[in-house]
Amino acid sequence: MRAHQKENKQSIKIVDILKEHWERFLHIRREKIPEDMRESVIEAVEKAIKCGDPKYGYAEYICTNCIGSEEKKVAFTCKSRFCNRCGKAYIEKWVEKQTKRILEIGYRHMVFTVPEESRVMFYRNRDWLKDLSDKAAEVIQYWYREKGRKRGYEVGQYIPLEGT
Repeated sequence: MRAHQKENKQSIKIVDILKEHWERFLHIRREKIPEDMRESVIEAVEKAIKCGDPKYGYAEYICTNCIGSEEKKVAFTCKSRFCNRCGKAYIEKWVEKQTKRILEIGYRHMVFTVPEESRVMFYRNRDWLKDLSDKAAEVIQYWYREKGRKRGYEVGQYIPLEGT
């Protein structure tokens, strides 16, 4: 029975979910998107919905050796980081670029989370997240300056480079 179920299993794509539910979501939950981000969120989702659909544009390739009998239409992509298809290519390029920048030294990676009770507040006040991150970095730098000196620890500093 299971093998039969697997054969009939239809793959669902994120773009299909967006096409089917985006307008309704926007109508019912528009206020859930922070006002200062609303325009760019709507634009990103709508670009992703149109991604790869030939009715929004395509390039047509025709074989010159076959007297035009062989042709192929390739739909344009949206090139958005939000789009799961285009974003994958963007992420792969970003990872490759970051891999070249990593120093061959030992390091620790730390992750800080916002308590669930405070997430709505930070969602509505996005600039607070930067302030919180800066303060967390200050605490770590202080601890390593005061306590880590005896062990020879040194804190790294994030320096943004062009194009990142």
